[in-house]
Amino acid sequence: MTSTWHIEDETVGRRDPEVAPAGGTMSLAFVRATLRRLWYVWVGSTVLGSALALCWLVLIPPQSIGTVTLLLAHDPTTQPDTAMATDVRLLHTRAVAQRLADELGSDESPDHLLSSILTEPATSSVLQVDINGSNPEDAVRRARLLGQTYLGYRQEQLTQQSRAATEGYRKRIAALQTQADALTHQYDLITSRGEDSQQAADVLARRGQMIGQITQLQDQIENDTLEADAVVTASRVLDQAALVPQSPLRRAVLVLGSGLIGGLMVGLGAVMVYAVTTGRLRSRADVALAMGVPVKFSAGPVAPRRRRGERDAAALDLLVDGLETALPAGGKPPRRLGLISVDCEREGAKVLAGLARRLGTETSVLAVDLARTGLLAQELGSPASAEADAEAEETAGWIAVVTGPTVDAVADVMLSLTPFEIGRGLGHVKSTSSRCVVLVKAGRSTTERLNTVARAARAAGLTVEFVMVVGADKSDQSFGGDIPMAKAQPAT
Repeated sequence: MTSTWHIEDETVGRRDPEVAPAGGTMSLAFVRATLRRLWYVWVGSTVLGSALALCWLVLIPPQSIGTVTLLLAHDPTTQPDTAMATDVRLLHTRAVAQRLADELGSDESPDHLLSSILTEPATSSVLQVDINGSNPEDAVRRARLLGQTYLGYRQEQLTQQSRAATEGYRKRIAALQTQADALTHQYDLITSRGEDSQQAADVLARRGQMIGQITQLQDQIENDTLEADAVVTASRVLDQAALVPQSPLRRAVLVLGSGLIGGLMVGLGAVMVYAVTTGRLRSRADVALAMGVPVKFSAGPVAPRRRRGERDAAALDLLVDGLETALPAGGKPPRRLGLISVDCEREGAKVLAGLARRLGTETSVLAVDLARTGLLAQELGSPASAEADAEAEETAGWIAVVTGPTVDAVADVMLSLTPFEIGRGLGHVKSTSSRCVVLVKAGRSTTERLNTVARAARAAGLTVEFVMVVGADKSDQSFGGDIPMAKAQPAT
């Protein structure tokens, strides 16, 4: 009496928390495993970013930058830092940019010109101005004209400011002069009439105050004019326009480093987004919960025969050993076993062919290819036919490959390979074998797809012994044999 686990509707069809797969649970180990598994994505992205940076370095000439250093004098009564901030803001006005465009004879917009200008105050009175150009000569020319244009515009603003203040002073002087003239006339009347000398003294004192204020305002006008002229005269080009020297090595390091880091970040971001959003299952526990059947065997990737190394051979042998454990030990021949491959038809053909070769040395083996793709015959190195070779059946140990369901062949062992297709289901498998093992490739199938496989096996009356996982990650520490026992019923 053997004990197997039958898949029930409650197990495979329900999506309650008890049987919901754990796929998508984020952890540092999961992220690290995803990055290691998809190393080719971020490595390729890094190489691509470096290649693009190299193309940029070769095809795009270095940017030409002209620079000019200005010495800007300020009013002694203002704070130096505040005055320099005002000068920087004045340089970044559309009026200066428009005048520069006119001087250059260019149709560039003021905003475009402003975006190419960079200012850096060296001290509270020294300003370094950089501007981009199409070539070295153009960059130097732009820097020279920018310095001249800005100094001229700044001179106009300072002159207008001084004139505005002077005009206010002159209006005040005119008003005071009118009052002084009135007091002079009043004084003349008092003295001509011989009136009280005290009243005449008061008028004369008031007139003296008016004359004093007028004198102060006139002095202020003169001082302001001199200060404005001094500021304008002292402001000049300190260092003539020149080309900013650039190091080819520094440019190469910056460009290549930016391309490398940018490509790496894009690749890592793509891998992380995939790791967070993918619904494909990789761990044994997730596959077991989705199928409702334990995962008893798992192995790493199985490479094509021409590239197969010792590790790949060991992985294939492990899966072949696992499949052999599901083969009935006794009973009337032929002993039947089916392998249902889910999104891994090539790996399924390798595993079934490996078991057929192992058993075919001493017993007769009939390999049934229900996929009709020829992969099984290719792995066994024998042509597939619609029925078994009669001459081969007379020998003790032989292997025959047939396509399509068959029940007539006489053999000790009948192995069938069936790739799962949603549109076809698994109803055609039972005529060849009702006992089967499901082979799942890690990272290929979703929870819904594995649930569908389990339901299709239940609907076809198949007994799924267990599940095997190919391409399992080395970092997967989950236990695929732990499934809700309350949902599985042993059958004898």
